[in-house]
Amino acid sequence: MTATTALALSLRPMTEADLERKVKWANDEVVNQHIGFTDRVDLPGTRRWFAGQQANPDIILFTLVADEQAIGYAKFLRDPNGNQGEYQGAAIGEHQYWGRGLGKQMVTQLLRHAFEVEGWDRLWGHFPAWNARSIGLHQAMGFQIVGKADHKRRHPGDGKEYEVLVLAFERANYSGVTP
Repeated sequence: MTATTALALSLRPMTEADLERKVKWANDEVVNQHIGFTDRVDLPGTRRWFAGQQANPDIILFTLVADEQAIGYAKFLRDPNGNQGEYQGAAIGEHQYWGRGLGKQMVTQLLRHAFEVEGWDRLWGHFPAWNARSIGLHQAMGFQIVGKADHKRRHPGDGKEYEVLVLAFERANYSGVTP
């Protein structure tokens, strides 16, 4: 990549070929300082998890791609009534891609999918308060804090319990957001 070449991120459906990288990210201690995933996983267990995810028509799994390689993932859950979706997580798992503006591209593409492909009226999700970087990114992209979850989450690094914020983006505020 040269200074004049912008790095582009794309989304595609997650496939079995992505699972080795998914295991790597799930077991990465630095990634987990942000997302709070503490369980260690292996490839056979991840294959079983993936099969279960694929069997549920309400789950949408994405792989984030840059430089023609998988660099992260995202997950949505369709609401049974069909007019909204839950943003269940996203991460850029490859450290060398952090701080390069790809988070904005990711959120833009996820919003596009939510409103233009799924046709939802609302996209919402739970965000642990320790992840100020993710919360700030999503707020900068138009998400609003709409409440707090009834539960707290323990951070895997410092062991403290943190509030979990509920952020949402309404269709009325969507106008083909760009990064």
